[in-house]
Amino acid sequence: MDHKEPKLEQSVPPVEQKEKIKLNILAADDQEMNRYLFKRMLESLGHTVTMVEDGQRLVEELMKEGSNFDLVFSDNTMPKKMGIEALRDIRLIDRFKKLSFILATTDTSEDGSMEDEVKALGGFFLHKPFTKDQLVEAIKHVTESKV
Repeated sequence: MDHKEPKLEQSVPPVEQKEKIKLNILAADDQEMNRYLFKRMLESLGHTVTMVEDGQRLVEELMKEGSNFDLVFSDNTMPKKMGIEALRDIRLIDRFKKLSFILATTDTSEDGSMEDEVKALGGFFLHKPFTKDQLVEAIKHVTESKV
């Protein structure tokens, strides 16, 4: 009787499965419609999403005992605390120094200083408006070294 051994590659999950990692995402935007649309977009990708309305609430939500976010996504121009200010605050706290952060904005400085600062703080700068594919690529970019 001739037994065939199963092929090793059949027991190894395809690469596509690894790329579909599910993240716990904290996101901030001051526009209610943007929060609704963004949450729906991220949930359609399989992520769990907590939305807040400004940068101050974003920092407060991160600081809650037991919070465990994989990624922070923030609009920049918001009341109470801008996204870039929230990123600066977050980086001052040891446990958040390596937390993945995407800052999205229509604001761009002519000299690129805001984008440079976001990168220097370990964040990723995403220009608005963006497509779902651009969002997926940004998420992959900021999480690839942590997976």
